[in-house]
Amino acid sequence: MSAIYEYGKRKEQKGIEKGRKEGKKEEKEEIIHKLYESGMTPEEISKRLKTDLEKIKK
Repeated sequence: MSAIYEYGKRKEQKGIEKGRKEGKKEEKEEIIHKLYESGMTPEEISKRLKTDLEKIKK
């Protein structure tokens, strides 16, 4: 395979990985929001999701 093709495939893979990371981040933010709306405190959410409390308070 040509070097240009390989370069394109690597760039594509990096883009896919970046998209997955962003999607997971958005999903976690949505879960945090729903748990908070259901009455859980930021401290409870932090403990349950094993997430830094400062990230939850944002």
